[in-house]
Amino acid sequence: MQDKSSTNKIILIAGSICIILCIILMSSIFYKNYISKEGIFNNVLNKDGYKIYEIQKPATFTAFIEPTWIPKNKNEVVRLNKEIGKMGKVRVLIERVMHRGNDIYFNFDAKQFIKYDSGEFLYHYIINEDGTFTSYHPANAFNIYDNNNNIIDVGQRGYGPVSKFSFGIDIENYDVIKDGFTIEFNGGILYLYSVSTP
Repeated sequence: MQDKSSTNKIILIAGSICIILCIILMSSIFYKNYISKEGIFNNVLNKDGYKIYEIQKPATFTAFIEPTWIPKNKNEVVRLNKEIGKMGKVRVLIERVMHRGNDIYFNFDAKQFIKYDSGEFLYHYIINEDGTFTSYHPANAFNIYDNNNNIIDVGQRGYGPVSKFSFGIDIENYDVIKDGFTIEFNGGILYLYSVSTP
């Protein structure tokens, strides 16, 4: 009789552990897909329970790039992660600047303002009504000016993933930018989203 009682206790404990593990697994899947910033953003892009509105096209901000942020030596990387501007509620960070030998390359990220019920984000695509996406990269997305307000040519440009963007300035222009410069960004689209009502 005692063996049967012990076996029942073991089965009950094992069953309880399985139920607890299933609850934890289901909770983590629900969190990742619906509550985490990543899950919310994926649902927004898929229009799964959300409406999306265009706020500004192109999205714009102006900032000064400090001389101390510009690397002097080949293969030098200056890591910054410093906020330099805002577009609506979206914070713009300069992440890092790299001296690649042939150019100085500037990397930025527009930190999305993600909440469950509403938020804002920068995106380099037009979100079409049918759920498709069309890239949006205006030719004048990067306007760069030296300290005398002369325009500086921009070389390579990059967009993505998601809200990141970047550009390079040829090494021949190093003396022009070494004392800092102004960037006027006119690219991407600033979107607002909100929970859709049935």
